[in-house]
Amino acid sequence: MAERTLSRRERARTEATYLYAVETIKMRLEEGLEVLQDGFFFSELARRSPAEELFEAVVTSAQREHEERKIEYLGKLIANLAFEEEIDRSLANLMVRIVKEVTWTQLVLLAAIGDESNRATLPDIEIGKGRTDWQVWGLHEQLNDLCWTSKDLIHGRRTKTPRLGLSQNSLRLREQRLSTSGQLLYNVLELNSLPIDDVADLVDVLCRTTVEDSTEHVGN
Repeated sequence: MAERTLSRRERARTEATYLYAVETIKMRLEEGLEVLQDGFFFSELARRSPAEELFEAVVTSAQREHEERKIEYLGKLIANLAFEEEIDRSLANLMVRIVKEVTWTQLVLLAAIGDESNRATLPDIEIGKGRTDWQVWGLHEQLNDLCWTSKDLIHGRRTKTPRLGLSQNSLRLREQRLSTSGQLLYNVLELNSLPIDDVADLVDVLCRTTVEDSTEHVGN
């Protein structure tokens, strides 16, 4: 890590990730939580410790992360993993990969869906339908990418088809819930702390979606 030549922006992102991680660790300690003592910080023979491995993975991701608003949550990720005894090395590495792949907008969508108190403000629309302009179309595409058919971070209530009674997942936005992996990300990244204005702005855009499918919408 020290031998790599970093650009000014990469160095700034690395330092910010470190500072956010330190701030979160300090808060957890003040809350009375204890840092893992089960080998998380200890190496085994020629094998690096999980803490070293994950710190490098998160910092490397932060260096290359062009959506810099994600940096704070990468810091929270590495910090909170140091306290979560139910998350082993393998699962932690999977989480780092998922966070690298999701966009900032998708984190905001997860925050909106994961907040039960916010559910009534979500428009009663169906994902993928009534996309009235390119901005709305883009949000629907990102919602589709979060669904069980792709990243599997959200899923709708199970319903049955009218005639044959076949099981299917609802695509109504208000009926979406975080999947197990989605809930894990929501908690470890502390998405409940995401700026309220960001969530409200996103909901406002989704409200431009027509309830019924239009004959003149983009993307089709």
